[in-house]
Amino acid sequence: QQKWKNSRGEQRKAVEQEIEHNVFGVNDKVNQLFLDAIKQEPDNALNYATYAMWLKPRKYIKEGGFTNAYPDALKNIDKAIELWPDESRFYLMKAWIIYSANYCGDWLRAGVDDKLAIAAAMPDIEKLYASAEKYDPDNAYINYAHALNLFRFTDPAEFDSIKESLLREIRAGNRKESSHFFF
Repeated sequence: QQKWKNSRGEQRKAVEQEIEHNVFGVNDKVNQLFLDAIKQEPDNALNYATYAMWLKPRKYIKEGGFTNAYPDALKNIDKAIELWPDESRFYLMKAWIIYSANYCGDWLRAGVDDKLAIAAAMPDIEKLYASAEKYDPDNAYINYAHALNLFRFTDPAEFDSIKESLLREIRAGNRKESSHFFF
């Protein structure tokens, strides 16, 4: 019976490693396709933004460990914003990169401190929503998404400190006739 338990544990570990590598690992061939597209069209912000979205949940697998690709995702979305600073969707995409879970298809890679890190990043997320609204002032989705994330990532004990901002976003969204989002 002990042999079966060891075998089962080894099988589980092998499956976990395969998932980590094949689902969440940065595939060198796919990565190179993004880099080639960027090299061919270095002024096309869409290449950087798409690459950022692809990198966000992934990690670079190295012998004995891994490095999160998240910092490179931020660098690439920042490059997209630098190239097309008046594109509201890029600010929303950056906010999404910061606050969204690390999903690859149906697979989730989560960390213990994810909500704490997002709460600490809320001032940056606030600025991103403000920039998105600046370039797309008639889009109610921006206000609603802002309100939702403000509520979701603020400590309940701090609710009184966000109540006015939350109501402002909901009321601003309610006054707008258009609401559209991206993915």
